[in-house]
Amino acid sequence: MLLFIINLAFAGDYEFLGRWHTLPDVTVCPNSNVDIDDVENAVDYWKTRGHDFGDIYEKSRCDSKYPDGVIQFNDPKNEVDTSRSFGHSQVQEYNHVITSVSIQISEEGSRNYEVVVHELGHALGIYHVDDKTDIMYIYHAYVMTYF
Repeated sequence: MLLFIINLAFAGDYEFLGRWHTLPDVTVCPNSNVDIDDVENAVDYWKTRGHDFGDIYEKSRCDSKYPDGVIQFNDPKNEVDTSRSFGHSQVQEYNHVITSVSIQISEEGSRNYEVVVHELGHALGIYHVDDKTDIMYIYHAYVMTYF
């Protein structure tokens, strides 16, 4: 928790894979392992850092196709290798414009709110950083969980 507080005070500049040209809506699908409150809090986290979003929805059913303009928390369907990470973001972009993102978070990762914040950072196009105190550090959740 201390690293999270430090990160709030000293959040650095980020390098971006791409940027959204529209305000992305955020949807939470059934069986996504993610609590809607954690998603809303993660959106608030990034909003305080100057990022904007559209609406947040909790869906009763999601299609396998990821709609344009949407960040979608999906059922991980064993796509997340929990020996290597707690979550994964699949960013669809063209010429550095992000069009949609699918986020899968493991059951273990869903117990750590900061995993949701980290993956949502990727959905905004943010790369990993080398600063161990930053939410976008590649092993941030492991540092918070195991040390």
